[in-house]
Amino acid sequence: MRKRIISALLIVAIFAALFALVACNDNGDDNGDETVVTFVKTDGAKIIDENGKAIGLYGTNLGGWLVQESWLVPTDIGKTYGQIDMMLDLANRFGEDGMYRLLDVYEDNWVSELDFKRIKDLGLNCVRIPFTYMNLTNPIKKVGDKYERTPYAELAVDESKFARLDWAIEMCKKYSLYAILDMHGAVGSQNGNDHSGDIAYPDGGRLWGDDETGEICRAKTKEIWIAIANRYKNEPTVAVYDLMNEPGIKKNGNQTTTSRTHEYFDELYKAIREVDKNHIISVESCWTSFDLPNPAKYGWENVIYQYHHYNWASSGVANAAYYGQQITWNNLATKKYNVPILIGEFNVWPDSHKDKVKATGK
Repeated sequence: MRKRIISALLIVAIFAALFALVACNDNGDDNGDETVVTFVKTDGAKIIDENGKAIGLYGTNLGGWLVQESWLVPTDIGKTYGQIDMMLDLANRFGEDGMYRLLDVYEDNWVSELDFKRIKDLGLNCVRIPFTYMNLTNPIKKVGDKYERTPYAELAVDESKFARLDWAIEMCKKYSLYAILDMHGAVGSQNGNDHSGDIAYPDGGRLWGDDETGEICRAKTKEIWIAIANRYKNEPTVAVYDLMNEPGIKKNGNQTTTSRTHEYFDELYKAIREVDKNHIISVESCWTSFDLPNPAKYGWENVIYQYHHYNWASSGVANAAYYGQQITWNNLATKKYNVPILIGEFNVWPDSHKDKVKATGK
């Protein structure tokens, strides 16, 4: 298992490096777009800029960059794994410095400046940047002759590890793109899935636990958001703080968003607002348009509600019908809550012809 993970990541890094060498001939010295982005905020069900002009956020995710989701990166290991497992495997083989050097090669090449230029050239205006607590803290430590997970209580924000996010935001600024900072993996995991970076507790992660561990995970996640807000509170290129990707508490065998999730969202919202009143805060649902509370209940302002729509091939429902239903529900939720909505992720399998996604723009 470890050898296959390591080999796969090395192959990815090599191919990414080769791609970067080829791609650098594509006008890598472009000076970007001189258009200056301004702070955005919500106004009822609209997002507006500082001049009061309504805007839409149209973009893409930088998937597989700062958190390697097994279905996004070109690995074939036959088993789902989490980011923390990969980090431990690499550290125990190459040492912590070696592990970070390998990750640097991968991250330097998985996303490059050329990607931001191409995103802009496609007519898009934002990027959603998934990251986890592991990108901003000290997730592993050496115990004896072996690297292990850092106990949750010992996690600490490392300001030097903001370099990747800082760079991405600078690239967004250069190409007049907005950035959505997406906490894809909270401390302890908010869903137990590989895209949170931690699959040790697949029944929903440790974040929602009633025990001391759950309390620690929630406190540490809040510390990270406070650090993020302090760092970027005056940065208009950042449009949205995305509190947590797909926060799924297990209920009746499914993952869903509950009042427990809402209460923690409110805790994060208040902590961020103590230091940053500028940025839009995104609250996510698992999974429907009506799994989130009325924002008036908590006094939330300058928030958007975010949904992810995946019509899996096994559903047997055509994309046109599936997305037509989702759009109807989204419109009803928007009318009910009077907040803008963001479709942060969606797919168009199996009939992924471009005509099938036109409905998302209606």
